[in-house]
Amino acid sequence: MKRALIFFLLIPVLGFSQNSWEKKTSFPGSKRARSVSFSIGSRGYLCAGEDTLDVEMNDLWEYDPGSDSWTQKANLPGPGRRDAVGFSIGMKGYVGTGIDASEAFMGTSLADFYEYDPATNMWLARAPYPGGFGGGIYFATGFAKIG
Repeated sequence: MKRALIFFLLIPVLGFSQNSWEKKTSFPGSKRARSVSFSIGSRGYLCAGEDTLDVEMNDLWEYDPGSDSWTQKANLPGPGRRDAVGFSIGMKGYVGTGIDASEAFMGTSLADFYEYDPATNMWLARAPYPGGFGGGIYFATGFAKIG
C-alpha cells in the first residue's frame, strides 16, 4: 500500500511539461558543420567549423539566453578550421587544433591553441598542442573538470 501511495504522489511532482522545447532566436551566421562550442557563465559560444560551401570558418558567436540573442565576437586567430576542440575553464574559453581544409588529404593538421576572454573580446595565443608527432591533430575531444 505504501509503495502505491508514493508512486501516485510522485506523478504530480514530476509532471509532463519537463520534456518540452521552446524555439529560440535562430543562429544568424552561416550554416555549418564540425564547429566547436564552449560556455562561460550563462552564455554559450560557437566557433569555427565548415560552411555549406566547404569553406573553413574562424568566426566566434556568443549566445545570451537572457536576451535570446546572438552577437558576433572577435574572430579566432589563425586559419579557418573544422574538427577543432573547444572547452572552457573558469571565465575563459579555449579553442585549438583542427584541420584547415574540407578534404583532409589537402589540409594541414593544426596544433595552435588560443584562449578567449569575453571581458575584453580578445584571443591570446597559448602553447600549441604538443602531440601529433610534431604536427597537429583533428577530431580530438576537449573537456574540463570543474572543482
